Amino acid sequence: MGLRLGTAADIPAILAIQQQAPALSQWSQSLYQEIFRAGSRRIVLVVANAEVEGFLVAREIGEEWEIENIAVAVRARRCGVATALLADIMRRAYSCGACAIFLEVRESNHPARRLYEKENFTIAGRRPAYYAAPVEDAIIYRRLLG
Repeated sequence: MGLRLGTAADIPAILAIQQQAPALSQWSQSLYQEIFRAGSRRIVLVVANAEVEGFLVAREIGEEWEIENIAVAVRARRCGVATALLADIMRRAYSCGACAIFLEVRESNHPARRLYEKENFTIAGRRPAYYAAPVEDAIIYRRLLG
């Protein structure tokens, strides 16, 4: 599995994967372009063989990191892509001195929630009406590192 740092050249593939995941935050092309500019506090990881199969966007917030977006192409789901992305970002965060990593997920996104729980993330809270279209609570997951 070819896991690497993303580049601006990956934006079209990231947008295509994002469109296949309606529960995902739908970011604009300009936001992704901003992420790849120098000085961004965000990191983008991609799994790519012949094509990009999945991506993850995270940012450093002091001693914690936040996973902001993660998605896998329909053709590559249930093949370990998301697990590989999570393992790599946790390794990177820990090596940078982070003590924890957290994320928000739609309450109804049961496949993602099962994945996070399998990877030892625990529920740390709830954000009422956090998501729009449709309005839905976010469940906050957190995992201690180290």
